[in-house]
Formats: sequence, structure tokens, C-alpha cells
Amino acid sequence: MENNINNSEKNNSLDNNKKETKRVIKTYRDFAVNALDDKPTSLANMIIQEKKKQARKEAKSIKNPKNVFMVILSSILVILGIGAIASIIIFVNTKKDDSLVKNNISNIESTIEYDYKKSYELDDLSSVKKASNEAFNDTNIPFGTVKNIFFTKKDSLGYSRQVSAKDFIITLDTRVPNQFIRNLKKRFSVGLVSLDKNVAFMILETYNFDTSYSNMLTWEKTILYDIGYLFKVNQKYYANKFKDIVFKNKDIRAILDEEGNLIFAYSFVTPHKIIFFTDTKSFEILMSGLQNIVKK
Repeated sequence: MENNINNSEKNNSLDNNKKETKRVIKTYRDFAVNALDDKPTSLANMIIQEKKKQARKEAKSIKNPKNVFMVILSSILVILGIGAIASIIIFVNTKKDDSLVKNNISNIESTIEYDYKKSYELDDLSSVKKASNEAFNDTNIPFGTVKNIFFTKKDSLGYSRQVSAKDFIITLDTRVPNQFIRNLKKRFSVGLVSLDKNVAFMILETYNFDTSYSNMLTWEKTILYDIGYLFKVNQKYYANKFKDIVFKNKDIRAILDEEGNLIFAYSFVTPHKIIFFTDTKSFEILMSGLQNIVKK
């Protein structure tokens, strides 16, 4: 009898232990309940919030088809944007290079050796006067050096081309005989020599000496009225007559002042080259450079 009682107590004790052991295992609901002890919300609301949280995670997930599409679309737009920027840069640089090529004269022709050069667009007579004024105002050229002034025009394709002597003389709107212009070779030089002051010069080349010399004698009547401003000749000498003089064994047609000083002159230094000048020293420098035509 005593054994039965003991066995019964043991069984009850085991049952109680089992029950207590089972209660140690907590479910999600137990945690939720404990979490709700100090928060004024319901379990249902918490579950709803959790589902919303999961939904937000899924919405931001890379695995979401919508997000995959947006990533791909964004990548394409970025690539297209980079391509567009690169195209613009290439286009701008190409236009810049094209402009430089069009404005660059690859083969400048000169009748004389020179130390400096300057190029101007030849539009009309005013552009020549502008070039002349700027050249005379340039006081930074070392003594005894030559500065050549080149004139260009745009061709039908937009490229700069050096103008010919004919184009230049026609632009000056002179009264030189047309036969003289027809006899001009393409190459010519205009510019200045730096001495105590800047003095201008012009060198023309002609095919026919006899005809050109005769035409020059005719032009003497109006030559200073036509181009005297380019050489900065005082207008009071425009009506003076030319005289024959010899300098450095060269026959020269010259206008002199009352004291015999040179005002303006020209000389056929060779049968096909004419130098126009206003100073004997500049004439010497130009003569020494005629045989040494180099590009600098």
C-alpha cells in the first residue's frame, strides 16, 4: 500500500515536471505577448506592421522585377548620357580643329625674307587701312627687322587662301592701268621695316618689264593719291613730280622734298621685281633679303 502511494506521488511529480518543461518552450505568440506588455497596441496591429515592413523590403529588393527594370533602364540612360556628352565634346573639338585647319595657310608665299608676319582677312579697302594702321602702331619690332603682312580670303569651302597681287591691287581701288594688273604675278609682299620709325614697303612681281615700266610712268600722276596713305606720306607731297635718281647702283624714280630728302620711290630692282619704299635704309635691307626667301 505504501509502495502504491509512493509510485502515485512519483507519477504526479513527473507529470508536473513535464508540464513545467513544456511551458519553457515559447512561441512567437509568447514573445509578441511579452512585447505588448509595455506597449499599448494589439497583436493584430503588430502583425500588420511586420507585413508592411516585409513588403517594403521586397519593394526595395533587387530581386523585385520592377527594381530590375528600373536598374536596367537607369544604366541605359547613364550610358546614353555619357555617350551624348562624349559626342558633344568630340563635335566641339572637331569643329575647333576644323576651324584651325580652315584658318591656317599651309603655304605662305613671300617675295622677301622676313622676321615677323601678320595675317589679315581682306574684305575691302577698310581692312587694308586697318592692317596698315596696326602695323605702324606696332613699336615692339626690333630695329632693322622686317614684318610681312599677309592678306587672306575665304574660298567656297570656307578655307583661308592667300590673296594674289591682282586681288590686292584691285581691292586698293587704284587708277593704275589695267594692263599693269594683268601683268602682275601672283606673289607679292607688303609690310614694314623697323628703323627709327616703322616704314612701309611693297614688292610686286611682273611678267613684262617694258609694259610694266610704261604703266608705272602713267600711274605716277595718281599713285600717291591711290596708295600714299599706306606709306604715311604727307599729303602736301602728293602733287610732286617724280625724278630719276641712282642709289646703290639702282635706277630709282623718286619724289623728294625741298631739301632733297626721299619722300616716296619705286625701283625695278630686277626686270620683274618692283620695290616701293620711303627710306633708303629700308631699301638696302629689302634688297639684301630679296635673295633669301624663307618662311619663319
